[in-house]
Amino acid sequence: MNNSGFRTELFDSTVIQNLRSNTRREMLEKLAGLYVGELKEQLVTLGAADKMDQPELKRLIHTIKGSSATFGAAEVNTLSEEIDLMLAQGENIDDVLLKLPSLMLSMKESAEAFYSAVSL
Repeated sequence: MNNSGFRTELFDSTVIQNLRSNTRREMLEKLAGLYVGELKEQLVTLGAADKMDQPELKRLIHTIKGSSATFGAAEVNTLSEEIDLMLAQGENIDDVLLKLPSLMLSMKESAEAFYSAVSL
């Protein structure tokens, strides 16, 4: 944990610092709101992953992977990369579904801590 109360491994400090340094505060507030809102929507969608077909789940995981990399959510990115690779390799969907609770927990924590991470 750091001073802001979130686990430091949730975020890539280099990406977060770049966001702080290279983005006007007003724009960063908008982007943070969009990212956090997207994470929350994706969490709801992942809650029904057992009803998705494999291509649909792969698209969702790929989207999560990309946005988490962009916004420095390192743990979400790592977990989504692992799941994306499993799906690309055609692993059993039940094995993939077993990985989702960890991803969902990390997404929830990242959504709750993102404003603190970028110091808004």
